[in-house]
Amino acid sequence: MRYFTPELLLRFRSLDDDVADTAEAAWEQAIKRYRRHWKKISPQLPESVRRFHDEYCLHDADVFGPAKLSVQTLPWGFHDVVLVAQPLNPSFPEHPNTLLFLQYAMAAEPIVEVPVRADAFHLERPTWLYDEFDLIEPGVFVHEILLSDGRVVKLRFRELRFHLATIIEPAEEGRKVPVTGKAVSA
Repeated sequence: MRYFTPELLLRFRSLDDDVADTAEAAWEQAIKRYRRHWKKISPQLPESVRRFHDEYCLHDADVFGPAKLSVQTLPWGFHDVVLVAQPLNPSFPEHPNTLLFLQYAMAAEPIVEVPVRADAFHLERPTWLYDEFDLIEPGVFVHEILLSDGRVVKLRFRELRFHLATIIEPAEEGRKVPVTGKAVSA
């Protein structure tokens, strides 16, 4: 993570008001710098990455993975990696009660690191905090995701697909409820 680093997040969450205030200003600068970076690289990114970036905010979404798919999961590729996120407060009201499957065609092995260990990171159920995309070289990209448990997931990929699935809710007593929802893939 170049912009939304775990170290900066820890300073932002500091109980020392001076440290937190300084970090808040640095956080605002990080947002501006990442927006400039995104604007510069976005024309070189696949349409699916631009679409995901523009249409989904997964902040505070529950996260499951990353997980490497096996050969039995065809038609997905044997070396693909998947992350599943459940947005609890989706940015778009038309996506309530959904799971978002992010499928990466990998260019290298995924890396999961814990660069800073601190009590401020919640070790129970991980949630999505912040993410960054970058261009490594033509046709190779990286998606880095900071999770609430302190992990940074680095996915170097060639292609990103995402799929939206509606969670089937229990029907009211004595009534069948049809399942509807749009599938989105890129």
